[in-house]
Amino acid sequence: VLVEPLISNGVRRVLTEKEAAEYRKDNKNPGVFSLFREAGMCTPQYEGTTSFGDVFDWPQLVQWLRQARGIRGQISWKDWKETTGGTIDMLAMQAEHWDGNERLPCADSEEEMMLRFYLDHLHVRKRVCVQSRKHGGGFELRFLDGERLEEVILNAVSTAKAAGKSFTTVGLYLFWIEGAERARLHPARYGPLSSHVFYTSIWRGLQFSQKTLQRAARAARQLGLLGRGRTSIWRPFMAAHWRQGDLYANPAARKAVQVEKAKVENFGPLLGRLLRERGLSRLFLMTNARSEVVQKLREELNGVEIYQAPLMRGHENAQRQLCVEMAIASFAQFFLAFGDGIVQGHVSKPSLLTMQMRLHSGGLSLERNGFAFAETELFAEDL
Repeated sequence: VLVEPLISNGVRRVLTEKEAAEYRKDNKNPGVFSLFREAGMCTPQYEGTTSFGDVFDWPQLVQWLRQARGIRGQISWKDWKETTGGTIDMLAMQAEHWDGNERLPCADSEEEMMLRFYLDHLHVRKRVCVQSRKHGGGFELRFLDGERLEEVILNAVSTAKAAGKSFTTVGLYLFWIEGAERARLHPARYGPLSSHVFYTSIWRGLQFSQKTLQRAARAARQLGLLGRGRTSIWRPFMAAHWRQGDLYANPAARKAVQVEKAKVENFGPLLGRLLRERGLSRLFLMTNARSEVVQKLREELNGVEIYQAPLMRGHENAQRQLCVEMAIASFAQFFLAFGDGIVQGHVSKPSLLTMQMRLHSGGLSLERNGFAFAETELFAEDL
């Protein structure tokens, strides 16, 4: 039985370029994770969760997983906690577990402990590391040792039966984006191609939830991108992901190059050219840019109608807001992703998610997507 996932909803500060310059000057720890620990730099404004079924079609995904993976059913996180009392008999670990500021290694242990998952603290009776070490080279994909996991499950079931229990709980955190799915989204980001590229992907069963589509339609009608009435028709527009703020102090060298290329004076002419080439005059932005920066882009693209989804009030709606923007962008005639290309380099995750939804759920062609910083923006010429 698959437990419905929760999506971490962490809202962090968006730096100005001046704040980022001061941070880089004073920062003594250049690592990526320092961005989220240092006071004043990407520090959380809000931490919460959003249920998977709120933004994606959970019943549809479960039905696909029944057929593709043979799962028996599903249960919500809330119902699972009530049924099990928040107890995991055997935790199968694919990676170290980060609990606040402490990292618990991926290892076997019979020490009982409380571990934090999302905003809940669960009672873990035993831990077993099921991470595969057979795949050397490339980047860490947190591969799963299937034989070890099977052994863990059988042992847990035998122990439960011997104790006269009707069920047992085996926890396995599925690394959806961070693991094998990331290899399919971005097959050669760190060099060698991963074998996971050629496996069946979860995207074949993933769609936006009706709630997300309804929110997106409501926002699009408010903007004038979608007509009203039963025969609603989308007006032609281009969508672009324009990442700002949180990139300024990122230590990755390639990200620093992207920051320069994403400045209004560089990004604006690129958007203008792509709009002219496609005969479009409307641009929908997925962006975390400050309002004054968006205004500069409006001035740069004089004559282009620029749209942004109305903001949903409250930090608890941050994930819903992002999914609404991705859903609107999925209807665009052309989508410009923020990144270097599908094969290698850095691409922002919301761009990859949007592109996958356009390709799989939307059934759009590869040529209707592109990358802002590839040698050519055309997807078909980037391979």
